[in-house]
Amino acid sequence: MENIPGTQVSPGVAYSVAFCCKSTCPAPRYILTDSEFNPILDPSGNVLEAIGACPASFAPLVYTVLGTYTYHIVRKDGGSKHPPAFVTVTVSMDRNQAVVATQSHVPEFSAPCPQPPATAAGARACFGARLVPQPNCPLEGGAFTFSLKERSGGQKPIAYAVNAFSNKSNNNTRVQFPPIALGEGKYAFTIQQCRVPAGFVLDKRVYRILVTVENGCPSIRYPDGKPSFWARQGN
Repeated sequence: MENIPGTQVSPGVAYSVAFCCKSTCPAPRYILTDSEFNPILDPSGNVLEAIGACPASFAPLVYTVLGTYTYHIVRKDGGSKHPPAFVTVTVSMDRNQAVVATQSHVPEFSAPCPQPPATAAGARACFGARLVPQPNCPLEGGAFTFSLKERSGGQKPIAYAVNAFSNKSNNNTRVQFPPIALGEGKYAFTIQQCRVPAGFVLDKRVYRILVTVENGCPSIRYPDGKPSFWARQGN
């Protein structure tokens, strides 16, 4: 079969449109629309929705016609602070005559949300890290996972975070954990890399973070330097 747009194929291919949300709002919701901002419906007639994460995916769509499909990802509480993101999905035949769907990129939402007030006699602390790729190694959003642990609280992480998407070679990306509410006192945390995609080597460095909260103001120190991890391929 020739790889011609508009050709109907059977069976089709199911594909989930993904996006990356770096918003600090808890569980922001998104809908998927076509190029004219008409909502995409599932087989039951319901509007496709997804809850923010990095990455998050809409329910799979089934494509039975070759071609390029244009979508917008729209935040439900949109407005000028949260402009829609644009993405395309191309459905084609591969060299083995199998139907495949590929997404142009993983769009990001990074607009901040209103923050809840600090707890009484306390503060909210934000922790993050930097992911440094090896040369000529674009990073897929959400491919690397990091954990935040409280040193006095055992080995169970209190939060996880993933890297942002980067389509540029040699471009560092941010890793941002959700804000942590802290009362008055002193705290010790660690950040480490806990999951990498296939073909990459786990960076085993562990970074300490020391926090002192006095009169509602957090003071943060990094004894090992600000957290920075490698994204390196290898065995």
